[in-house]
Amino acid sequence: MSSYPHHGQDAVAAADEVLSLASQHRAKDGSPVQSRRSSGRKSPPRRESRVQRFEAVMEFIAANLASSLRIGDLAAHVNMSYGHFIKVFQCATGESPLAHLRRRRVERAQQMLLQPDLSLAEIALCCGFADQSHLTKSFRRLVGCTPAVRRRALLAGAGTARKNLPSLRR
Repeated sequence: MSSYPHHGQDAVAAADEVLSLASQHRAKDGSPVQSRRSSGRKSPPRRESRVQRFEAVMEFIAANLASSLRIGDLAAHVNMSYGHFIKVFQCATGESPLAHLRRRRVERAQQMLLQPDLSLAEIALCCGFADQSHLTKSFRRLVGCTPAVRRRALLAGAGTARKNLPSLRR
């Protein structure tokens, strides 16, 4: 038996006491509140499966990539706590939500580099980065070169330059 009072038999007794007190408590309308444990009812089924929640958050990320997404926004979108969302997301994708957002933004920036009429600052803002410097730092960390170098090689159209440029690091 554990020496901690919240483990084992003591925990069960404490839970039963709390449940009995809760069942004695009355709702605002005066009717007694029944606990799920004492009523024998099962908890209601979850509204969304894990796959549906994951797909919903991925769609939300794709739709709002240009805005300043926060982890709390993503967690709230799928009705999860901040900490639980990070844990579940990391298990599902193998990367943290922040790393995933950064990678998706850099991928979008790489696609936009093919548009010569957009400046790097405009691309940075369209991809959700704070400024061009933020884009450059993240881009260099993930791709291995700056966006300007990547753009020059892509727009030059040299087949060898495209082959020699690194893609996103994993």
